[in-house]
Amino acid sequence: MRVRVTVEGGESGDADDLLNWLRKDPAGAEARPLLTGGSPDQMGAGETIQAAFDTALATGGFVIAAATWLEARRERGTERRRLRIERDGNRKVVTVDGADSEQIEEALRALLDSDENPEGRGQ
Repeated sequence: MRVRVTVEGGESGDADDLLNWLRKDPAGAEARPLLTGGSPDQMGAGETIQAAFDTALATGGFVIAAATWLEARRERGTERRRLRIERDGNRKVVTVDGADSEQIEEALRALLDSDENPEGRGQ
């Protein structure tokens, strides 16, 4: 699975900061994150982080690592940041506001839903 992560409501330097955080985290590093171009209204510099996973467990670890970064930035008083995670282009999109376990679980269910339900039944 491939995902793109952008920070909405972020500041200049957020992309590099998140990328460095993910590369230092074992679960984040496993996804081989790369910095790419994005839309100009995201992350201050219009950059996106792309990552790839082989398993649902790796996806979960990556989302938790990214949400932990977001929560750490919130402690610095920057509460407007959110993570937008897109899977397969815009086919699956989730927004993460922090490291709340229920929110992370919902985000993972939405991202992984097409693996369990490729034809969209039961939604």
